[in-house]
Parts: sequence; C-alpha cells; structure tokens
Amino acid sequence: MTQKNFSTPPIAPFIFSFKEVELAKTKTGNNARWVNAFNDEYLGSATKNFYPTETLYGEWNGEILILAQDALPASALNELISSHLKNGEPKEYAWRHANQETHGDKKGWRTNNSLKKLVEKYANGCSVLYGSAAAHMLYDDGCKKYRQSLRGFMNPQLQSHLIEVLNWVVKNMPNLRYIMCLGEKAWQIANASSNSQVVMDFKSTRQANQYIRTLIAKKPIIIIPAYHPMAVVTNEALERNWQVLAELLGMGSIQKSETLDSV
Repeated sequence: MTQKNFSTPPIAPFIFSFKEVELAKTKTGNNARWVNAFNDEYLGSATKNFYPTETLYGEWNGEILILAQDALPASALNELISSHLKNGEPKEYAWRHANQETHGDKKGWRTNNSLKKLVEKYANGCSVLYGSAAAHMLYDDGCKKYRQSLRGFMNPQLQSHLIEVLNWVVKNMPNLRYIMCLGEKAWQIANASSNSQVVMDFKSTRQANQYIRTLIAKKPIIIIPAYHPMAVVTNEALERNWQVLAELLGMGSIQKSETLDSV
C-alpha cells in the first residue's frame, strides 16, 4: 500500500479513551457491543488518520464533509488487520480502506467508486473530507457483514459520544460549509449536533430536495440529505440531492426548496 501524508489534526484524547458500549445479546445469543477502533484490541492509538476513508477524500481544510453510516464491522476490521500483518504491513493500514479491493473489502470499494463519480460530477474541484456518522466506533456481534440497520446506534451513551465527535470534527475543519448525509444515521447525528430546534424527517426532506441551514460547533453549516451511493434507486433519484449541492456551490441550477432554521 502506498504511503499517504494525512492532514488529520491530532486526535483528541476523549476519542482514544472512550470505552466500549455493551448491548443486550442478539436473538441468536451472540454478545453485542460498540467498540472503539483505537483501543488496543484493534488499532491502538498510533493511527495517523481519523476516518479510514481519508485515503479517498481526506481534506480537513475542505468545505464539504461527506458522512456515510459507519466505517465497517469490527470483525471485518480484525480480518483486515490480520491480512496486513500477514503481508508484513503495519496494522494501521487496515484503517485506510478506501481502496481495499485487494484485501477483501469489496462492498466498501464499490461504494467508494460510486461516491467518487458523484463528487467528480457535482463537486469537482472542491476539497472534501469523507467520514461516517459512527466515526471510530464499530458494531460488533461477531459478524463481518455490513448492515443498514445498526443495533444499538441510538444508545444514549453512544449518541452522546458521536455528537461530541462530530463537533470535534467540525471545529477542526476551518473551511467547512456543507455536510452531505448519505443515509439516515448520518442525518440523525448531524441534526443532533446542531442548534436546530426542529428535527426534520430524513426521507421527506430528501425527497423534497430540501436542506437545513444551522449551526454546529457555532459554525454556519448546511446539512443536505442524500441516498447512499449504492442505494437501489434510479440515477435521477440518486443524483437529485447532489444537484442541490452543486447549485449551492454555484456549479449548476435546479429548482430547489430550502428549509431555514433560526441561527
């Protein structure tokens, strides 16, 4: 794997020190929890990049933050760590998985290729940071499969931490103006992190081509809901909310509907 120089700021101590969140056992009797990718069981604290997808878009000085749902299941990360160690590579390479087609991360690789096409079409020339709502927290029930439904995501302890994490991210992006939420989980965290007095429904806001102007970490931010890049929808539906971003960036013209929150 090619070495990459990251622009990631120093990762805050509260992120490294956050403990796992234990959940009730699954219906099949498996233990379930949310784990910190930066604990000693996984990557440790030597990792240079905060999001694994910074290998695709890693501009902390960027004006756009793209938030997917989660990075990968904990068991999948363990598998990637083993693969890199077997090849004589540092285990932190497993946290740079935007181009992991040679290490078995087929689904994530396809997602990132689809996302890249959208960014090139609707935000070409813009600086972008690509992360996820769950950030460094990974769901673990022993299964390596990606899931749309993440059990325990709304756990109050986890939610409080993820809101604090997103505020930290926003504070460390001096030029940030837009957050593209690729799914409802990202939308929930972005809204909960804001000063918005009204919680807008994700699906209806997305379908209406609306967006929210608000404050996060005292910074003016526009939050835009969008489909996941691998959603089973028409190209027109998939790209509609990206067209909203393009118009806001001054790169295109569409008929828009805007929701304004008091700031």
